[in-house]
Amino acid sequence: SPALLEAFARYLMLTGGDAEGEHRARDLARRSAEAEPSVRRYLLAGQLSEDRNQQRAWIERAAQLAGRGREDVDVLLAQARLAQTSPNWREAAPIYERILAADPDHVVAVLGLVDLYVEAGLKRTALATLERALSRQPSSVSLLRASAAQLRALGRDTEAAETEARYAALRFDDSSFLHQQVELAVARRDPAGAERWLERFLRSEPDSVWARSVAARTYRALGQGDRALAAHQRALAMAPEDIGTLRALSDLYGEEGNREAQLEMLQQILAISPQAKDVREYIEHIEPPKPRADEAYAWAPDRFLPMRRSADRQYPKRTLRSLTVTTVFPNGLASRFRQVVFQPLTDEAAASARQYAFEYQADRQTVSLRAAKVYRADGKVDGAIESGEAGANNPALAMYTSARTFYVSFPRLNAGDVVELRYRIDDVSPRNEIADHFGEIEYLQSDEPIASSEYVLITPKAKPFHVFASPLPGLVRETKEDGERRIFRFSAASVPAVAPEPAMPAWSEILAHVHVSTFKSWDEVGSWYWGLAREQFDVDDEVRKRVREITKGLSDDLSKVRAIYKYATETRYVALEFGIEGIRPRRCAQTLARGWGDCKDKATLIVTMLRELGIPATIVLVRTRMRGGVEPEPASLAPFDHAIAYVPSLDLYLDGTAEHSGSTELPIMDRGAIALQINEGKPKLVRLPEPPPEASVVQRTVDIALGADGSAQLGVDVQVAGAFAPEWRTRYMAEGTRRDRAGRDLAVDFGTVELAPGKAGVEVNDLEDIEQPVRLRARGKAVALARREGDSLSIPAVPAQRLATEFASLSVRTRDVIIPALTARRDEWSIRLPAGWRVTRAPLPQEVDTPFGKFSISVEQSAGKVVVRSQISLAKSRIKPSEYMEFRLFCETADRAFGQRVVLGK
Repeated sequence: SPALLEAFARYLMLTGGDAEGEHRARDLARRSAEAEPSVRRYLLAGQLSEDRNQQRAWIERAAQLAGRGREDVDVLLAQARLAQTSPNWREAAPIYERILAADPDHVVAVLGLVDLYVEAGLKRTALATLERALSRQPSSVSLLRASAAQLRALGRDTEAAETEARYAALRFDDSSFLHQQVELAVARRDPAGAERWLERFLRSEPDSVWARSVAARTYRALGQGDRALAAHQRALAMAPEDIGTLRALSDLYGEEGNREAQLEMLQQILAISPQAKDVREYIEHIEPPKPRADEAYAWAPDRFLPMRRSADRQYPKRTLRSLTVTTVFPNGLASRFRQVVFQPLTDEAAASARQYAFEYQADRQTVSLRAAKVYRADGKVDGAIESGEAGANNPALAMYTSARTFYVSFPRLNAGDVVELRYRIDDVSPRNEIADHFGEIEYLQSDEPIASSEYVLITPKAKPFHVFASPLPGLVRETKEDGERRIFRFSAASVPAVAPEPAMPAWSEILAHVHVSTFKSWDEVGSWYWGLAREQFDVDDEVRKRVREITKGLSDDLSKVRAIYKYATETRYVALEFGIEGIRPRRCAQTLARGWGDCKDKATLIVTMLRELGIPATIVLVRTRMRGGVEPEPASLAPFDHAIAYVPSLDLYLDGTAEHSGSTELPIMDRGAIALQINEGKPKLVRLPEPPPEASVVQRTVDIALGADGSAQLGVDVQVAGAFAPEWRTRYMAEGTRRDRAGRDLAVDFGTVELAPGKAGVEVNDLEDIEQPVRLRARGKAVALARREGDSLSIPAVPAQRLATEFASLSVRTRDVIIPALTARRDEWSIRLPAGWRVTRAPLPQEVDTPFGKFSISVEQSAGKVVVRSQISLAKSRIKPSEYMEFRLFCETADRAFGQRVVLGK
């Protein structure tokens, strides 16, 4: 019955008995309210809602049910609380006033109104409101406590003390109030009062570490060191790994001059929390001075300055020393030390090198700039002039992260100056977000020469690490054990620069690097990630309802999958990558309620909804092609930067961030990328599919009625499917810009085009139907399609290709050529000749088929008309340097073939 459903929902809410991810209380409250509506049930459903929007909807339904004839205090109170927590919190004031008009003694409404007055800076008005309420309810402990707080805020301490005494007489077990009184007595230098309040406080919290710590601070302030020590030791006996107690004991031992006991406490803190940077620095301060273990690897100036006279000056800038020392603690957190020494060799390079920047995660790391110097040619040494930081967000992509960019600015640099930076990036978060695991990729090479490149990894001896180092000429690898530490060292001298080439793989793929991970296998990575994310695939009644609405009337799995996928792509993309949310998706129910999410959230939404329909699906971690490939070992989370969904029964990958893309139109950045299917903790490392060119076809039919003056009436019909269809949908979605964009696109092949007026000029199919190819129909006049060549007219007969310019502009290559997507293009141009003209030269028919792609051109002539059919496709997405000359020949041959024209004469 609805009454039982409501009772059970309240029980689960009050006892916290709702299992995580099940939302039984929410679902029961919703069903109770929908089965037999009442104000109480609507308010309960709102209280258990996922977010404010749903809560507002339930409260509005409760208000409508309550009716306009009378004020329902519970409804008004819910409305006031909702308004008070909104950006426009002032809207709550008139609602609280309506409650008080109906019930002047409503304490919650009084306190709510007081909070609003305080927020607005009206402290005296808040106090006057409390005094009026207290005159009617002198024994209300809530009003007494709020009144005492306002009196103290206004500096009326005597009156506040009297009010607090009244409060204490009524509420003798309020620990926070008793704590406040203890501190107040200490501040007043009232030992007797402090002892009295402290005794009462300890009786109220007999088994609390916090209470013992308060007692220790109180005894310490009263000059009773022995009692303070005993209280701290009692607290430590209750919680042997409490960092706060250990810190307090350390401070107390330090004040007493007991250096040995102080160091023991500090070492215990580091054993529990090795990332405690301030503790490590304090130990270094009080112990005999010695260089830090990681900073000892840095070179002194007398070692790198002689390199400034090296004759190798073919690059505008060079790095003399690049050192990274990473110290990993047993809990997987780390401390990183960097030494970078570089030398600009031209005035332009010197001007651009005046600012050095690097990123760090502000929510869990701190930066320490250890040195920033400029060594001038005349022997003078200057320091940095300033340093600062700024957010590394990207509002254009609605992406906001905890990453910040730290800048170091130098005075004017001259060609030949040497710049040295030393800085630290320390993990300081209380806990490791990925359990005790660690992983990173450190680069030993760049696009400029490096005289000395070194990476040192200092790890706990008992913790296994899996390391991969890229092949690099001259790379020296050393591993040694030093006590409880294991040290990996990778160094190389005279590391050559990597010269950029057009259409090459991502820098992260081609630069030599060291990849480190504590995961021993991909099975372990997948199992760990599933343990992190499994509770996020939650379902409540709202999710079930939305799934039914989206798939209503659909019977086959493919149609249902497409419907769910389209809903996910239409969910607004917003990435808030803070803390654990950078790797763990948000809950499905939360994403649905909010209406926004990032790639992980959208993938979770798709997977959860499909599972609700009985269609198995899994989340997939992806390393997008824009970041390049990565070696299959070691297993690690570090390479991945994206997440999508996979439906095994249909062998279909779905990218929820791919707006305007059909379910089979996998985005270019995902095609051929390395990915990890999670499969509920049974992972599988895969390479995402790369659809053949037949799946991405641009097909165009062009009808040209040529005039003797070189102008032409045009009719163009285009159909686009596959890789570039999303781009076309986006480009032509807005009707207001459609004609302008069509004119610009047609101008590429036909010169200036005057489109026909009205809808006849440009027509498109339903671009909202992402499962259908894009179809565009344009009609107009090409102002000067043909060009005069003496007494002849010359017009294009096939779309020009620029394969050599885009992919084969170099005579030789050392890097692979990357083709973004395998695509095909098919054109049919029908050219009707002006009266009295004939074809004097037609394109040569050709047909070329190679491993890289193929193309063909055919010509058909009849009286007053010539039809040219052409097609070209690319069949290989990665061209090795050994294949480059053949590929270049194919590109040049195709460009020449598609550069042919039809020549007309009389």
